[in-house]
Amino acid sequence: MHNYFDTIPEWSDDKRMNFYMQDFKSNRQVNPEDWDQKMNFWKNVFQTFVEKDKKILLTVKDIKSDIFLRLSSNNQKKLPLGWQTVVQHLILSLDVVEAEKFVNYVETKDEQGFIGWMANLFITKPASWVWSKMTSSSSHNSDVNYQQNPSKIPLPEDKKLVVVNTVKTMANEWKEEVLSSHVQFLDLFKTPTEIKQYFPSIPTEEIHYVLLYLQQKKVATILETKSGTGVRFFESQKPESYDASTDMSIIQLKETVQVLENQINEMQNAVDTCMEKAREHVKKDQKTNSKFELRRKKMLEEALVKRGQMAENSTKLLNNIQDVKSEMDVLDALQAGAKTLQSYTSKLQKMNPEETINSIAEIVADYSEISELITEGMPLALQMKQDDKSIDEELMELQNEIAEELPVEEKSNKNPPSATSPALTIQTKVKKVEKQKKLAVS
Repeated sequence: MHNYFDTIPEWSDDKRMNFYMQDFKSNRQVNPEDWDQKMNFWKNVFQTFVEKDKKILLTVKDIKSDIFLRLSSNNQKKLPLGWQTVVQHLILSLDVVEAEKFVNYVETKDEQGFIGWMANLFITKPASWVWSKMTSSSSHNSDVNYQQNPSKIPLPEDKKLVVVNTVKTMANEWKEEVLSSHVQFLDLFKTPTEIKQYFPSIPTEEIHYVLLYLQQKKVATILETKSGTGVRFFESQKPESYDASTDMSIIQLKETVQVLENQINEMQNAVDTCMEKAREHVKKDQKTNSKFELRRKKMLEEALVKRGQMAENSTKLLNNIQDVKSEMDVLDALQAGAKTLQSYTSKLQKMNPEETINSIAEIVADYSEISELITEGMPLALQMKQDDKSIDEELMELQNEIAEELPVEEKSNKNPPSATSPALTIQTKVKKVEKQKKLAVS
C-alpha cells in the first residue's frame, strides 16, 4: 500500500494524517478552506492509486479497503471518517461513473450527447426530485435532509464504479496505436482474440467500458459476432450511413483464420508428441503402444491437412477483400481526380485562353521591337574598334613629321625638355589625339 503513495508526503506522517482522517463538516460553508483541503487530498490519493494500478472498475468496497484504509506507523489500520463523502464527490465530479449509468449513456443513442446526459443526470432529475419533496407531506423531512447533505447517503459496498480517466487513457492509447501502425484496410478490424491479446491482464467486463468509450467518441464501433465482441476503427470518424453487416463478416472471417491457425499449431505439437512417444515405446519394445501412437499421429495429420486447407481458403478470401478495397480506393481517387480536373478545365475555359495567348504575342512583339532598337548601336561600336588601328598609324605618321622638323642639335640634346620645348608640344598633341580617340570610342 505504501508503495502507491510514496509521492504523497503526508501519508507516512501520523500527525499530519490526523487532520485528514477527521470527518467533513456537515456544512462546507462553515470552513470552506478546511473542507476543500481534505477533499483535494483524498481525491489525490484516489487518482494516485488508479493511475499506478490502471484500475478501470472498482466497487465502493475496493475504494474503502484498498485505497482509503491506511496503515499507521504502529501498524493500526484506520479508515477516514469522511470516506463516503469523498466517494460521493468523486461521482459528482465524474472522476467515477456508476457502471449502470455509464452503460446506459453509451448504449442509448441519444442525440443530446454527453452534455445532455449530464444535465439530465444532475439537473433535471434532482430538480424534479426536489419539487416532489416540496409538494409531499412533512413525513419525508428526513429525505430532504439527505438531499441537502449527500455525504450521509449510504453507498452499497458492492456498487460498481467506472474510473473515467483510466478508460479515456486506455482507449486513446489503443486508438493511436491502431491508426498509426495500420498498413492495410483489414488492420482496422480487431477480433476478440486480438483485443484480448492487447489487454492481456484486464477482465473482459472492464475492456467493454473501453470499447463503449471508443464507440461514444465515434472513432470505433462495437461489432458483436458469433465468436465474440470485435471492434472496427475509423481513420477519421464513423460515417453517418454505416452498414455494420459487412464489417461483422470481416471480423468473423479474421477470427476464423486466427482460430484455425491456433488449432494448426496445437495439432502440430500433438503430432510431434505422438512421434516422440512412439519412439520411446519402440525403444522399450512396446509395439502395441507404438502402433497406437502412430495411428493417432496419422489421424492428427489428416485433420491437420483439412485445417490447413480451411485456413488457406479463409486467408485467400481475406486477401481478396483487401484487394477489392484497395481497387475501390484507387477508383475513388481517380474519380476525385477527374472531378478536380473537370473543375479546373471549366475555370480555364472561363479565363478565355485565346485572348490571353494573343495578348502575350503582342507583348512579345513589342519587346522584340525594343530589343532591336537597343542592339542597333552595336555595329557602330564594332566599326569604331576596327578603326583603332588606322588611328594609331596616323598618330605615328604625325609624330614622325614633327620630329623631322626639329633642328639636329635639339634632336641630340639629352637634357629634359622645358615647359615650352617642341618635344613637350609633341607630347601635348599626342595626348590630345589619344583623348579624341577615347571620346570617339565612347
